[in-house]
Amino acid sequence: HRLMFAANATAGPHFAMNGEVVIARVSGAATPMAGTQDDSLDVLQLYADGKFEVGSTVRLRAGRQSLALGSARLLSIRDNTNVRRSFDGLRASWEQERVHLDAFHLRPVAPRGGTLNDTVVVGQSLWGLYLTRQAAPSEGSGPAGHARRRNPRHLRDRMVVEQRQPLPRHSSRCVLGG
Repeated sequence: HRLMFAANATAGPHFAMNGEVVIARVSGAATPMAGTQDDSLDVLQLYADGKFEVGSTVRLRAGRQSLALGSARLLSIRDNTNVRRSFDGLRASWEQERVHLDAFHLRPVAPRGGTLNDTVVVGQSLWGLYLTRQAAPSEGSGPAGHARRRNPRHLRDRMVVEQRQPLPRHSSRCVLGG
């Protein structure tokens, strides 16, 4: 069983505090379960979020937070366990028109069975940059692009096949870090 409770407090359009706690229990287990499955009560997220408009949107987030990038193949919230993955640290985001850049420095949180006892994993950190660019309407998004994708006679020469391979240095989607 997983119960999650969230709260949000805002101070105008530029500042918010967000919190989320989790109660994760396993019924009828013959042996003790890992903290990712059985955790009496712990803080999953608790962060301050600041948003600023300076010709583009800049967002700063500090505290315990969950993070999923893109399709969540590289970094996910780990939804297949009772206790989702969270991190302690900083995240800065910049967004202008169709471009979005995330910079982050985070430390993973180790869920432990018990009450309010989760701690960061000593000696591990995750940092990096994540850059995305949305396609322009002329690149196949929007109603016209959607109609072309749904109409088979237009697909013969416009078929788009997803390819996953190492990214070149100047890519529209880039992840750096360790």
